Parts: sequence; structure tokens; C-alpha cells
Amino acid sequence: MRGCFVCLSIVVLLATAILHSHGAQAQWIGQKIDDPFGTQDIVGAATLKFGKGLIVRCVGGTRRELMFLPNEQGQSSVAETANALGVTLLVRVDHEPVVSLAGVMHSSDGKLVVVADVAESLARQIGDARRRVAVALEAMGQKFDTVSFGVSGSGRQIAKVIRACGAARSASSAGQVAQRAAAPAGANVRVLTTEPAVLKVERTDRIGSAKISYVVWLKHRIGEVDLERMAKAIRTHEPGFKLTFIEYLLPGMVYGAGAWATSHFTPNLDVQILGLTRGQAAKIADARRARGPGVVGTWRINYLILSGVLVIRKAADGGYVSQWTFAKGGPAAKDVLIRTTTNGQTRFIEKDNGHGEYWVLRPDGDLEAWDPSGRLFTAQAVR
Repeated sequence: MRGCFVCLSIVVLLATAILHSHGAQAQWIGQKIDDPFGTQDIVGAATLKFGKGLIVRCVGGTRRELMFLPNEQGQSSVAETANALGVTLLVRVDHEPVVSLAGVMHSSDGKLVVVADVAESLARQIGDARRRVAVALEAMGQKFDTVSFGVSGSGRQIAKVIRACGAARSASSAGQVAQRAAAPAGANVRVLTTEPAVLKVERTDRIGSAKISYVVWLKHRIGEVDLERMAKAIRTHEPGFKLTFIEYLLPGMVYGAGAWATSHFTPNLDVQILGLTRGQAAKIADARRARGPGVVGTWRINYLILSGVLVIRKAADGGYVSQWTFAKGGPAAKDVLIRTTTNGQTRFIEKDNGHGEYWVLRPDGDLEAWDPSGRLFTAQAVR
């Protein structure tokens, strides 16, 4: 998604300038950055507190984004690892319910920045805040970099952002309505029908000629060359959009909970495999076939950077051991306690676990990963 953030460094510099000119308690100010080619103008509203920044911006008159600057150092490798784990931006305006946004972390000049699409309703809510706008990052059930921003001047500046995106929409609203009626989100797309690895392709979003999004449901993993070829075929099937976003899901994955791979045109093609590649899957093939005396069960985990295979077996001392073989490291072995709850639920709990995490064995044999915040993911039983 490099093309979406061509002005990222400028925005970071803007935030730094606000901090220096208004102090640690700086309130909301506005800024406009003109694109000399007229396609990626940015209208933004920014605020900082204790070195952390929050920006609501409209890019190119069509895309509304929320940017959080946690004031943390980090190179691109840190951002890539965080994205593989899954980054969520939590927003709470005054005492309203917490809103969770799927974020993408980037590194700009050694500083980390998290970007998420924001609905107009949430942008208006931030502009109408009376007391505070609280923001935090969430990864693996843990919250980080919590900060409450002031609201002075937010209404006036965010109204400019909303108008910047709203003007472009109203100018082409009739055409957008017609296109949406002809091709609604979630509609199956007649493309890649001869690809043996593809189950189906769905269109998930379409906004005028500015943006179109798809999800491709795969039967199994494929290589980067195949992803690039499929992306170009989809782009050719419905051309004319400035931005084309394509996500690829494997069997058992849920749309909206992270993709196995992406191939985004922003506008240049950027292919990324976020989960297990075919080669990494081959690495853990032996672990999948774990059988024999003492093996309680084997489960396949398809959860981005944590993807791999979990085997729980009985140890020589009568206890139990879990062995988690990662595609990108491991294996990691830990002692495990088996407990049965009052309602008959079987749980596997790692010893010396200070985070409250545990596994729940489902009646169908699959294994759910839980922590105090709720269910994280489900590991499929290898039968």
C-alpha cells in the first residue's frame, strides 16, 4: 500500500511542527497538502499530546483515514511483524462505546504510524466530542499506547475534512448509486473461473471510480507469481479504478479477520503473503502427521505470524507437554495442565502462564485459543 502514503513523511513532520509550536498539550489544528497532479490532495485535522499524535484526514477527496502516531521508534521490520500479528486501533469518544478499527502499521523515518479507514459517522463523532478522544493500540488481546486527546477546535477542523471528502462524493453521487446498484458489495464476480485454486471471487466494496475491493476465496496456498497473475486478471476485468484492493482467504478463514495474502494496486501492484507460504507449510508437514502413543491431539493453526502446528502429548513423567511448531521459528515446548470445568469443558493451560491464556477443546475436536479478552482464533484438528 505504498501509494496510499506518499505524503506520510510530510504528515509526520506536520505533527512534529504542531508539537513544537503549541507545546505538549496542543489541540486540534488543520492543514492542507496539495498534490501537484491534483489526485492525492490531503485535508487533515491533527492534534498531539505528550508526543503522541492523532490525525483525521481526507485523501484525494474520496478516502477518509484515521492516523495514530504512538511516538514509538521502529523500522519497517517492526511494522511488518505487527501487521502479521494484527493491529487494531481502538477509539472511544467521551463515554460512547469503544470502536475497533483494523489498522495497518507503517514506519516513516524510523517512527511508527498506524493508519485505518474511518467512517464519516465516527469522524463526526470525534468532531462533536465534548471531553476527550481516547485512542489505543491492541494486539494479541493487549492494549498499548493509550492516550486521551483534548477536543478544543476538533469540530471546526474535522468539519473541513468531512467536507473535503463529501464534496467529491456529492459531485458524482448519481454515478456511484448507479454503479452500486449494478454491482453491489458481496456480489460474485465472473473472473478467475478457470483457476483450479480459486473457489470464488467476491466484490466487497465499490466507490465510484476511486476504489474497488475484492476477496478471493482459495482452495489452497499459491505462490507470489500466481497472486500477481490473478491480481492483474481481476484488475483487467474491471479497470478504471484509481485503487484496487484484493484480499485472499484460505479455507477456514473469516472475511474481516485478516487475510492470508493481499495484492493491492495503490496504484502500483504490491503483493504480500501475510501467513504461511507453501514452503513454510512444507516445513511443518512432519509435525502435522504426529501420531503414536501419548499424542493427545494435533491441530493446524492458520493465524498469520503464529501459523504452524500444535501437538499436545503425554510426557514421560505423567504430565503433558505442548509443542508448537511455527513456520517462522520454533518449535516451542511448554508444560501443560489439563483441567475440566464444572460444565464439562476441557482446557489445556500452559504452566507459568502470566497472561491468562488457555486452550479450549471443542466437541468437534478443534481447539480454541482464549485469553481474558475473549477468543483469539480456532485451530483445526488434524485427523
